[in-house]
Parts: sequence; C-alpha cells; structure tokens
Amino acid sequence: MPRPKPPGTLKEQCVKNIVNNMDKYWCQDYVQNWSDKNLKCLFVLGPFENLPSPLIELIIDELNTSGKLRKHHLHLLLLYHLERLVLTRSTSEFGYIISLLAVRCKKLRHLGLKGRALPRKILNEMFKSLSFLQTVDLSQTNVSDQTISVISAYCKHVRVLNLSDTDITDMGVSSLCHGVMSPDILPTEKPHISTSLIKLDLYGTAVTDKGIQCALVNLPNLQEITHSTLLYAVANLKKSREKMAEVAVDINGIIPEFTPLMLRFLQCDEFGSGNLGHFANAQFISAAISLCPNIQYVHLRDLGNIKTDSLVPLLTLNNVIDLVLEFNGPDQVDFYTQIVPLLHKHGETIRNLHLRFVNNINVTVIAYLCPELSTLSLDGLNSYSSVDSAKTHSVPRDVKPSFSHLKSININCAPRHEYEALNYHVPADSLRLILGSHVLEKIIVIEQDNLCDEILIDAVHTTKFPHLKLLSLTQCKNITIESIRSVIRLNNPLETLHIIYCQNITNVDYHKVEKYVKKQRLLVELAWF
Repeated sequence: MPRPKPPGTLKEQCVKNIVNNMDKYWCQDYVQNWSDKNLKCLFVLGPFENLPSPLIELIIDELNTSGKLRKHHLHLLLLYHLERLVLTRSTSEFGYIISLLAVRCKKLRHLGLKGRALPRKILNEMFKSLSFLQTVDLSQTNVSDQTISVISAYCKHVRVLNLSDTDITDMGVSSLCHGVMSPDILPTEKPHISTSLIKLDLYGTAVTDKGIQCALVNLPNLQEITHSTLLYAVANLKKSREKMAEVAVDINGIIPEFTPLMLRFLQCDEFGSGNLGHFANAQFISAAISLCPNIQYVHLRDLGNIKTDSLVPLLTLNNVIDLVLEFNGPDQVDFYTQIVPLLHKHGETIRNLHLRFVNNINVTVIAYLCPELSTLSLDGLNSYSSVDSAKTHSVPRDVKPSFSHLKSININCAPRHEYEALNYHVPADSLRLILGSHVLEKIIVIEQDNLCDEILIDAVHTTKFPHLKLLSLTQCKNITIESIRSVIRLNNPLETLHIIYCQNITNVDYHKVEKYVKKQRLLVELAWF
C-alpha cells in the first residue's frame, strides 16, 4: 500500500509546533499587551530575535502555506537578519507590513510577492531600501513600469526578476536597460542591474517584441528571457544587425562588431499574437540560432511554416537539455527524417523531450538515443510506428532499450473524431517500454486504448513503482479496477490517483478504492468521474 507520509525531520516538527502555537504561546504577550493598542512599532524585541534567518524563513513559509499567517506574526518575524521572504497569502494592513519590511529587513536577498495586490507608492519606497536583493518575484501583481524604474535604480544586484502576468510595458523594460525615467529619482548612468540580470520573465505582459529586442541588446549577461515573441525578436535583431553592416559597407564606414547573445533559453508560441505563424515561424530558427549559439533549452510551441530543413539549424547546438517541439498542426513533421537527426546529435544530453503533432514516432528509438531522459511528453495528434528500429534505423540490435532514468510521462491522444483514434495510439510494446522505468514518479495517460490491465499489472510486478507519486488515467477504456487495485497496494509514496471517464471503472469500484484508502489511513487524493 502507499507509504504513509513520513513525520519529517526534527527541525520540521519543531517548526510545525511553533506554527501551531503561535497565538497560544509565542505571540500571546504581544497580542494582549501591544498589538491592540493601535501602536505601530518599527522595532519589537520578541521571542525570535536569536533565531538564524533559515529558521525564521521556515516558520514564515509554514504559516504562509498553511493559511495561518497574520499581521502580528510578521510584526515579530520581520527581523533585521532575514534574507528570504515569500508572502503569497493575504494579510491585513499589508501596506504597513511593506513599510516594516523596508525599515527592518535591509539584508533581504530574495523576495516573493506573487499574486498580491500591492500598494504601489509604499512598494516603491520599499525597493529603495532593499539594495541587496538578488531575486524578485512580482508575477501576477499590479506592479507598474514606475516600480521597475525604482528597482533598476536601487536594486543593482538583482539577478532574477519575474514580472510574468503583469501590466509591464516596453517602457518598464527600457528602464531596466537604460536607467530611470521617474521624476522622483535622480538620473543616473546606465544601471548596474543591466549587467547583473541573468533571468527575466516577461510572459503574459504588455511587452512587445521591440521591448524584448531592447532587453537582448542592453542586458549583456541575460541567459534566459521568457516571452512569446522571443524567437521572432531574436530573428529580427539578427536581420537589423545585417542591415547595419550593409549600410556601413555602403558608406565605407566601420563595420560594427556584434557579439553573440548569451541566451541559453529559446522560446516561441502564439500567445497574444492572434495569428498562427506570426511569432512561431520555423523560418526564424536559423537566424536565431546563429545569434544564440549557446542555447540549451529549446521550447518551440505552435511552430508553423515547417519545411524539410527547418529544424536543421538545431543540429549546430551543443548540450541541449530540453527539447520541446510542438507544431501547430498534424502531418507536417516526420519523426525519422526531421526528429531523429536531432536525437542523434543531442540524445545523450536531453533530459526533457516533448513532441506534439509528429508522424511515425518510434518510442524504441527514443529509448536508444536518449538514455538519460527523465521527462517524456507525447501530446496531441502524434502517429506512431512499431517498425523494428534496428532495421529502419542505425541503433544497436544487441542493446536492450530502456528508460532507466524516466521519472515523468505524459501521453495524450485527444483525437478530433473517434474514428481517428486508432491512428494516434501508442503501440502496446511502447507502453510496456515506457512503464518499465523503475524510477517513475508521475504517470499521466489520456485516451490510450492500448493501455490495458495486462500492461499495467505487468509493470507493477516488474518495477513495483517504488517512487510513484501521481497516477492519472483519462478515457482509458481497457483499464479496470483490477489494475488500479494492484497499484494502490504497492509500497510507494503515492499521493494522487485520478480515474477520469474510464468506462470499465464504475462508481461502485471507485467507492471500494475510497473505502480501502480510508481504512488504511492512506494520504492519497482520489478523483473519479
């Protein structure tokens, strides 16, 4: 049966004990004698003064995640030596808390305010005081371009800045690159933050491809920038550099020297474009790769305008770790002619492989060529080949394929019409190969008729799934309660079991599993539809 959740380390138990007794014991004197008297003290000597920063961080994190965090807790926990703070839960008088943070926590290096409604004026004053910040998460907040100007002027050591799902515009990006554009801040030279930033998340913002180009040109050490238009922006930057060189030749001027970008992450999708093929155009890949030769994480989604040689530039890269290729429709890309060459070049280093809308996928070939693969996702209308890989491809016949490092699988068919389904099912032998990994932690399978009790039970007997935490089966009509029972009785850390629209598993079957889980006091989240 799934192993009960371990009690945790002595440190974790002590932190939970403190959290459970915060109001009853640790904050009792402060609440009774001070907090209700409308006194707003900048400094309070409390019971946590002598605790090191990591322990205070653990207490705040536990209060935050458990939903028990209150303003008077922070009055006592915001101490001068605190280095990391994540506040994602609502607390009253948050503006006052931000003010305290600015006064007390001068040594803060990591700040997370994801999803909070922030008082902008007080927030700006806070960032003026936190000059040692290195990572800042303001995603899903109401942060403005003016706040970004303040950060660029005063937080000159920031290396990681998350602004995703905010209203930041090109002007905010410009302030990171060129300095401050705010009347209440003295003009300075180019901010140090422009050389310290290595990771910038702008996904879901109002920033355009022009803002992305501005960041690419003026943030010389930037290794990762997340935005839908990144591929498009890099390709256009390459084009503009070529035009500048042509103009210099025409006027007999000095040809400018352009250094390659430091980017290790390349991304595209059509989020916000309103037009397929606008940002995610495969013809941009060549120009982007020539400008960014150090790419290791390739995340190309909604990719269109595919030619037979569109993916060839990816062969010039080295040490690719993530290879995510999602095309914008079926019947455009062939596994053997366009994907296999990439696996030959990068298979030894690939850890994450995600393919969508690819024809003739051979899972055995993937197992041969990607021995260190830890995450495999086969999504959308992929078609599959079960042809002997040793005959059709140069893989060793005497080597048995296996996914010895595979931890996470996501196999999703989702055909548009029922009569199409048979064309997009992973072959039974391939399913056996995938489920044969002894280190699987996450299994998600959707609409795979070839997955049956025999395959799942064989995998249970062979591997025992000793690390399995999540099993989710959706519309797998050949799975019955027998194979589910075999999984639920294993000795593993299973936390989540979802059985969605599997025709042969009834409500009665589900309640039997639910009864067993309750009787054995297992900490397994169950779902059945």
